[in-house]
Amino acid sequence: MKTVIFSHGDKGGVGKSTIAAVMVSRIVDRAGHCAIIDGDAKTPDLYNRYAETPGVDVHAMQINYAGAASVAMNQLAELVEKSDSPFIVINCPAAAGDTLDELAGMFSEVCAMMDVRMAATYALGTKDECAGSLAESLKNGLMSFVNEKDRMVLYPVFQGDQSTFPWEKDPARPDYRGGESIFPKLEPQFVMQALEKTTGHLSDAVSRTDIGLTLYARVSIKHWLQDAASVLDPLLFPSGWNDDRGDDDDA
Repeated sequence: MKTVIFSHGDKGGVGKSTIAAVMVSRIVDRAGHCAIIDGDAKTPDLYNRYAETPGVDVHAMQINYAGAASVAMNQLAELVEKSDSPFIVINCPAAAGDTLDELAGMFSEVCAMMDVRMAATYALGTKDECAGSLAESLKNGLMSFVNEKDRMVLYPVFQGDQSTFPWEKDPARPDYRGGESIFPKLEPQFVMQALEKTTGHLSDAVSRTDIGLTLYARVSIKHWLQDAASVLDPLLFPSGWNDDRGDDDDA
């Protein structure tokens, strides 16, 4: 079964592109191939990272299509339909809910017709204006159309401790059903800044000597990626998942 997975979130700057990049690298490691749809054609971070990377098909489009949400969703559905990759990672832009939440129901019907599994991560923000964004998506938007077992709320703790996220005290949280986890922070901070300037798989930086990082910094990237994989693997590769190469466990 083909899987389409959204890297969604409260606002810009909450780590959606980083989470998506980790997912892509992990998928290629285990499934051999992944497609990417970068939803911000003006600043396509993920597209630029993977444009020349083997095992990755990249596309960029504008999901937030002012005044023409149905045009954007039609293009998105067409890219999913035509893709031959076993996984399609969709990197959502800031305020993607303005388009996705309105037409997510129709998109989920398209996925059902294609026998495509629809999954999503939701990266939380710490700002007051983020309060209620996830609750609204769970009530009427994209997250409401994703099965409980196929959705995961993430606390990107590079923004602050878990207690600083408004979702912690949101009245909708006790009724939430689905995955919830902490997305690990890469330290020291300058290592992440250096990593963001690289292209290709994030894991490639572990062996690269041309990006000015010490051996300790490169080992820290390795361990951060392992921690991130342990968070995302249950969503990406649910129980019973088996790749085309006949290996359902890379341990």
